Amino acid sequence: MIGIKQTLSAFAIALQLGLLLSANAQPSVKPANANPRFWIYLLAGQSNMSGRADLSDTVHQRMTGYPEIRNSRIKMLDANNNWVPARHPIHFDYPNAGIGPGMAFAVRLLESIGDTTIVIGLVPAAVGGSNSAQWLPSSTGSLYATAVKRTFRATSDGVLKGILFHQGEADIQQHTTTGWSDRINTIISELRGTFNRPGLPFIIGEIGYFVPGHEQINSQIAGIASSRVNVSRVSADGLEDKGDHLHFNGISSSLLGKRYADAMKRIQNNNVN
Repeated sequence: MIGIKQTLSAFAIALQLGLLLSANAQPSVKPANANPRFWIYLLAGQSNMSGRADLSDTVHQRMTGYPEIRNSRIKMLDANNNWVPARHPIHFDYPNAGIGPGMAFAVRLLESIGDTTIVIGLVPAAVGGSNSAQWLPSSTGSLYATAVKRTFRATSDGVLKGILFHQGEADIQQHTTTGWSDRINTIISELRGTFNRPGLPFIIGEIGYFVPGHEQINSQIAGIASSRVNVSRVSADGLEDKGDHLHFNGISSSLLGKRYADAMKRIQNNNVN
């Protein structure tokens, strides 16, 4: 298993980058010319949202077509806050960022929508090794602030449709799982308040069942999803690690992304957000 020292090193690198990015991305009122057909999704959490599956995963390549995956209707906000064609790795929080769930999420969602005028914009903000406390708005150097500012930048061009969240492994390693659900509930409420969207869809992915202690977080995810409107839990049942008992492999990262898309589509079909 990757140790705390290495994951926190990744966090330190990403935090410095995040603070630099945030300086040029100030919150603003949504402009009148934002395209309602450009759907924005924030990707937040830690390394399994960022993606750590090997880009040279040949099985994944055969099953998904990577690295040939190209879709002009899927964009991602890069490290310079510019929209570029989406491709793996979507995140840039650490040099070993790889295949995560974001691309498969976007592909699956577009397929399920069936509207060829919709374009999806992904806002990568996950940081490997980050614990739940570091995502609180009140945290010093909060990742929350960077994620919010990047999202406001993205919504100058489109409309925020939902948030994908995957986090908890760091809390398991650091023995800080007590109160995890309280911190996540705070993050959900604060994000919805910040964007003035009380029904903004928030999808939480379960920790891989191969992670020792996963049930400490997954039981809390179930409680959050069952008690809040437009919050959904994505199962990690049947998903496999890449051999480190911590990170999803390429196939499982993509399957996870598809499950996120299915959950998001179910909420959007309710037309309550």
